[in-house]
Amino acid sequence: MIEYELEYLNWKERQLALRRKYADTPPGLDAEQAAREQARQNEARALYEERKHWRLTGDTHVPPEPFAGRRAELAALGELLENGNGTVFICGMGGIGKTALVREWAREHAGEYSRILFLICVHGIGQIFADDNQIGISNLSYTESRYSSRKQYAREKYEKLAEIAASERILLILDNCSRVSDPWLELLENLPCHKLITTRLSRNALSGQGRCVLEIGSLSGEEEWKEFYRLYTGENPDGPGWEAAMACRDSVLGHTLKMKLALCNPRQSWTGQQMAKYILSGFRLKKTDRQALCELTFAALSGIPEPVFLACTGSDRESLERLKTASLVQTRSGAGGYFYRCTRSSARRCRSCGDPM
Repeated sequence: MIEYELEYLNWKERQLALRRKYADTPPGLDAEQAAREQARQNEARALYEERKHWRLTGDTHVPPEPFAGRRAELAALGELLENGNGTVFICGMGGIGKTALVREWAREHAGEYSRILFLICVHGIGQIFADDNQIGISNLSYTESRYSSRKQYAREKYEKLAEIAASERILLILDNCSRVSDPWLELLENLPCHKLITTRLSRNALSGQGRCVLEIGSLSGEEEWKEFYRLYTGENPDGPGWEAAMACRDSVLGHTLKMKLALCNPRQSWTGQQMAKYILSGFRLKKTDRQALCELTFAALSGIPEPVFLACTGSDRESLERLKTASLVQTRSGAGGYFYRCTRSSARRCRSCGDPM
């Protein structure tokens, strides 16, 4: 369509030149008429140039949000972006603070980018490119008459985004990408822009191919937890309230989201079932994997030796490996290696107070 329009515009210009040349003939134009026609043609040419220009139509403004600690992680994130290949995977279990970290980094460095895209991975990266609500590019939209499939359209949009990113400084944030086998992942990594990808996959699952990985765990040190406590309670970290908060922190293994819910809504905390649904969202776990998580719920906080766990539950090492890959099971060194569930709440405390986390 654009090629035909260009030919038409060029033909109109040649026609105007002839009508100017032969102004004394019936089709000719005098100076005033030629000037008006030239103005119309200039406007048509400008509209054509605008329509053929590709540019991103969306931008993410990250508003001020509560955020505490993580200064070391923020500094490490910047170093990995600049010294690596421009792509950093931020891994950790659900609710630990990965998304909050990348949003804070984007907020602090917003002035360094011409545009920030915040994308949510639900059904795969390819579907993100096919969705104009997630990635919008001017003069580009899906129509069944022009594209044989959404996949073809997604590929063309990817190419246009690569062209745009080559001339602009763009930050692309992909949230909750938990499929390392996604065929679009390598294409995404090759985009000439900065990419921050949050994932619940483990560091081991992401290793290889020179990937930069930043693993997020619990807040480090008492000072960060004090800042966290002040932020969500408005109180000084001392007295019974602070002591109760630290006891809660130990019972949930420093899980950031659980602590936030406990401090903000002490009487309306999520139930174990609600939290489990959130933590497990995005994973396709087998029945044996879910059974393994149920069995680990009854393990002590210190963990359970792997041989004992396998013998008592009839589970297998493949299930444990899948759970570790999904950052749902932590390990600590010890005789035989000990395992415990990352999202474990304190069963003893729940039964005694009747108010489960």
